[in-house]
Amino acid sequence: MRVAALYRYPLKGFTSEPCETLTILPNGRPVGDRVLGLRLATATAADDAWGTKTSRYQDDECGFTTLHSRESVKSVGAAAGQPQIDECRFGSNIAIEGAAASDEQHSIGRRIRIGEVEFEAVAAKGRCLATHVNPATRSCDLPVMRMLLRAFPADRPVFAIALRARGSGGRIRLGETVTVIER
Repeated sequence: MRVAALYRYPLKGFTSEPCETLTILPNGRPVGDRVLGLRLATATAADDAWGTKTSRYQDDECGFTTLHSRESVKSVGAAAGQPQIDECRFGSNIAIEGAAASDEQHSIGRRIRIGEVEFEAVAAKGRCLATHVNPATRSCDLPVMRMLLRAFPADRPVFAIALRARGSGGRIRLGETVTVIER
């Protein structure tokens, strides 16, 4: 398996920024990822503290790095009859090639080495309605959450995995080898 694409999302929920290299901090968060967020003045939040707990806008307090396989993207596209689905709609930081569809889900609880960074695969990433938006057209065009349940039967729509860095973090580059380390 190898790194096929690297992304960061400086503004949460907006367009990706393709990268040649990602720098991963010791806590597992990519530098420059989801550091800005927008909230409409009329919007209500569950605890009205969204964005005030940390200086970033990840879905999780510590800000994991996320990974999916391109084979999983193809599987979701096949389930929807949409073979050209854009992987950026899932908001992952790392896209890999050379794995079977949903193999990344079987890595949870294991360690994964990518370049100089060793991670622990900690959880499947639950998906939300933002995945229904086409990154190119900005229109809601596909019922992705339903498609995910069809492609990968589960209790809730999941796609990609959350990775927590072990050690001091480091750099990940395009083309680097991805190794799942046995338990």
